[in-house]
Amino acid sequence: MRDEFTALLRSQVGQHEGRDSDGTWNNQQRYSRETPGLEWSDGQPWCATLQCWAAHRTPGMEPLWPMTASCLTAVAWWKRAGRWSNYPVLGGPFYLGPDGGTHTGTVVGYDATTITTVEGNSNNNGSAEGDGVYLKTRSRSSIYGYGVPAYPEGTISADPRLGGRASAAVSTPTPVQEDDMPLTDNDIQRVSNAVWGYRLPDPDVPGRAVAAGDIQAYSDHRHTVLYNRVVASQGAIAALTDLVAKGTNDLTAAQVQQAVDASIERFMAGASVQVTVNSTTPKGN
Repeated sequence: MRDEFTALLRSQVGQHEGRDSDGTWNNQQRYSRETPGLEWSDGQPWCATLQCWAAHRTPGMEPLWPMTASCLTAVAWWKRAGRWSNYPVLGGPFYLGPDGGTHTGTVVGYDATTITTVEGNSNNNGSAEGDGVYLKTRSRSSIYGYGVPAYPEGTISADPRLGGRASAAVSTPTPVQEDDMPLTDNDIQRVSNAVWGYRLPDPDVPGRAVAAGDIQAYSDHRHTVLYNRVVASQGAIAALTDLVAKGTNDLTAAQVQQAVDASIERFMAGASVQVTVNSTTPKGN
């Protein structure tokens, strides 16, 4: 839990609050808006709010942390819970100023004389006007005190009562390296088979599917079917038009059908010849 919490905080280093139209930093940031119960604090100093934001997003962390935007309230919470120390605590908060009410950040490392911290509403020039999330190093002698979260994996601290470890640092997640191993010919063939074997629904035959690899042949087939239907329709229309033009009105239904069939046959024969010629005659340059 500690590593997850601190990794989330470290991922925010470099983020900044908003600016007014004149370029002045205005304390408006996402952390207040994204933390239930602290939405009201948008536009206010947000060093403690950043910690609450990360606690809210780390499973099981909220009960271990004072969910408040006030440093003074947070200090009182730690002391009331009996979880306060004068020594740095890995993954725990530090507090600055009178009664710890001026500023806070989270300890991600420490040694005999300094602490390494992630701090919201901070800066690099040491002024009281913070503007973003920073990774900083501070002297232990400047700190008012520290909160001690009840991490289920245990406490790591310089406090002699809590193990007295002289120095410590949180684990930095190692980025997952992308596997750049090239595909073998067999891998490529398997992928190809999977893609070209994917079956698509046949719009002409309910319940039938066509393999993706057969799409070109399937497309050619559908084109031929459609072309033949158009030609047949043209033949039928031509036959009926001819009968009407001749003023024939004493033919039986069978005779009309015979005339239409004959016309369709002539049109289809002509279409077959046309297709054959088009497919065998070389194209000119």
